[in-house]
Amino acid sequence: MTHTAETAPRTAAEATAVVGVGVEHVWARLRAVEERVRHAVASRRATDPDPDDPYRGQYLTPEAAARILDEPGGLGLPAHDPWHPPAGSVLGGLAARFGLSPLDLDLLLIAVAPDLDARFERLYGYLNDDLTRRRPTVGLALELCGLAGASPARFRLAPGAPLVEGGLLEVTEPERPPLSRVLAVPDRVTGHLLGDARPDTRLAGVLGEAWEDPTAEAAQIRAAAAAAGTGAGLVHLRDRGGDAGGLAVAALRAAGPRPLVLDAAALARRSGDVPALARVAALEARLTGSGVVLGPLEALPDKPGERARILAALCGALRGIPLLTHGTTDWDPAWAADTPVVLTVPAPSPERQAERWRHALERAAVGDRAAGSAADGTEALARAVAAHRLDSGQLRRPAGSEPSPRPPSSSTMHGTKGVEKTSVDHGKPKGPHRPGTRVAGGAASSRRPLTVACGGGRETRSDHRPPKGHRPVGRGDRRIRRRGRPVAA
Repeated sequence: MTHTAETAPRTAAEATAVVGVGVEHVWARLRAVEERVRHAVASRRATDPDPDDPYRGQYLTPEAAARILDEPGGLGLPAHDPWHPPAGSVLGGLAARFGLSPLDLDLLLIAVAPDLDARFERLYGYLNDDLTRRRPTVGLALELCGLAGASPARFRLAPGAPLVEGGLLEVTEPERPPLSRVLAVPDRVTGHLLGDARPDTRLAGVLGEAWEDPTAEAAQIRAAAAAAGTGAGLVHLRDRGGDAGGLAVAALRAAGPRPLVLDAAALARRSGDVPALARVAALEARLTGSGVVLGPLEALPDKPGERARILAALCGALRGIPLLTHGTTDWDPAWAADTPVVLTVPAPSPERQAERWRHALERAAVGDRAAGSAADGTEALARAVAAHRLDSGQLRRPAGSEPSPRPPSSSTMHGTKGVEKTSVDHGKPKGPHRPGTRVAGGAASSRRPLTVACGGGRETRSDHRPPKGHRPVGRGDRRIRRRGRPVAA
């Protein structure tokens, strides 16, 4: 395609003024598509005896059938020279991350043109010889590129080709002959071409917050970042009491890709939709150049077969994209065809644990420093509550940086104010054993008994339950045992 001196459509000009740098090349290339469409329409009208027929495509007269047999077919457009997008542009990023050729980019722009300029709908309907079909077909897209329908280029739109496999382009109406199938571009891809950075709406409810561990050691970040850039990009962070999710986010940011966090608990609730969600997540990650953080893996279904099915679908769709999983469970080879790099995230030292609490409390107290004592007591409060071994999510909930999964009640206090009320008295720490932090830490942990406050004292209740089939000893049985008599069966 050759660039022309014509001005872009008004809608294109307005959109270029709104979006950021790098999108203007989309409109420049779209003007070249428009020019070729103009030539195609002029060529068709020159041989069409009734170009203004409102029922075009609905019937075929004997004269029209004879004309079709006599014509060589095609639009007669010449082939064009390959065009390479500039580095740093939206099209350049797509070509690099999806492995697209110059022909792939032209086919993509031909398919997306009706979504960017409504005039292309009517023009494509005329060129398709059917005004009800307002999107380009495979055959029309090839002809607009100056290629015949029988050329090898048609396989650039076949299943497994980069455009189709990557999710940038959909070939619809499979019941039709291959050249008559319609090309469509997903809305998220159209939005990306226009500079929209919002994630795909189909991922609503399964995306998590990208919380970075500010206390992660530089050596751990470098190791995780280097592992994400090798091989298939699969890394498993084995959590042994640290903040593996925060380390994964920090490693991706250090390596360059932005983090895209998938909530394993939300995926477990939608296990039947995981294959489709995995493809959408892969498209989103490649569009934005992101790496993926998935965890904690223990939140996935407990059944080994179900967990393996979910992880196999995710790892397969995200292959080639940096994928950092984390959790307390060890990696099972049945989860993916690739072998991950496994790194252990140890428990933080008391100093680092106090620093984690201090960062969480400072984030929660931003904008809520009406009383100077709150800022002055943050360091003392962090040291007082550092003995609580909470994971990253549990730590942020008592500190108020993350919303609680259940509404607060009179017996469970969340937020910095709640922690300060139970752990600080007139600016002085009173110790870690107070109801506010004790209930949040004990009830969320399945590794130790629940500790509750009763009448100012402390009482420990074990969560262990009697084995199945256990029969409690009745009052009469106890009386017989005290008498030293055998218990009847």
